[in-house]
Amino acid sequence: MQKDKTKYYWDTFYTSLHDDESNNLLSSKINNCDESSADFEWIVPTNSPELLDTIFSIFPLSSSDLSSGKCNNCDPTTNVLEIGCGVSQLSISLLKHILQKIQENANSGRAYHITATDISSASTEHNRLRDNAFISSLDTKYNLSYKVLDALNVETLSETFDVILDKGTLDTFLFRTKRTKKGSSSHPP
Repeated sequence: MQKDKTKYYWDTFYTSLHDDESNNLLSSKINNCDESSADFEWIVPTNSPELLDTIFSIFPLSSSDLSSGKCNNCDPTTNVLEIGCGVSQLSISLLKHILQKIQENANSGRAYHITATDISSASTEHNRLRDNAFISSLDTKYNLSYKVLDALNVETLSETFDVILDKGTLDTFLFRTKRTKKGSSSHPP
């Protein structure tokens, strides 16, 4: 379980991005950032078709597998968990990409539910507000939700997931471990 000061740090970090839109020095230094926006992407841009195709390719069974009868007893829903979403647009970009693929193939036999999580309630609330119009327009077969989750305490989740995405959360744990308690038992190097 993460410490309260970790939660406070991330809430303060994301809140400061929204409170000080005119002085976005931090976000302007991060690649692929629109300086007028408090959204930015760590590590890689999330609107890359190559990245989204790669992620989509690891999903269990395609819609065509279901409709062709290759799998008669398969669960027709793919449940995806993103840990440490921050204010990234990875989950919404992925769901839009999936919907585009379904439309191109005229096949919608599979449902997709994406749950994007972060320890920061400030980031999940920002994302919920940012993406609300898109989320409310979705067919019930497709869902995107944002939840507060301590990635070190996933036992609090009641759902099971087919795919877990991480775009930088594990790096923060490793970096933090090296800076604090080298070789700690909770997060060994």
